[in-house]
Amino acid sequence: MPYILCGGHTITTNDDGTFYINVQSPNGKKADYAAYTIGPFGNGFDQAGEYTAQRWDTSDVNQIRFRLWNTKDNRWCGRVAIFGSWIAIWNRQ
Repeated sequence: MPYILCGGHTITTNDDGTFYINVQSPNGKKADYAAYTIGPFGNGFDQAGEYTAQRWDTSDVNQIRFRLWNTKDNRWCGRVAIFGSWIAIWNRQ
C-alpha cells in the first residue's frame, strides 16, 4: 500500500500563479504523484471551471509546487485566491 497524504485549504497564489503545499514526506523522498482540485465553489462564484492546477515542481521533499492555468484566457494565472483539495502519494519502495 502506498503512503497517502491529503488536505484542503484556501490560498493566494504568487504573482506567477504558483503555490506550494507543505507535506511531511513519510519516507524521505519526493512524492511520486500529486494532484490539486479547485473547489467546491459557493453560490455566486463566477470563476468555476476557469482554472486548472498543474503540478509544477517537486524538487523539495517536503513541498509540492503547483501552477494555475487560466482555461478561459489560455494563459498562466497571476495572483488569485482559491480553495481546493490536494493529494500526495509515495510508493513504498
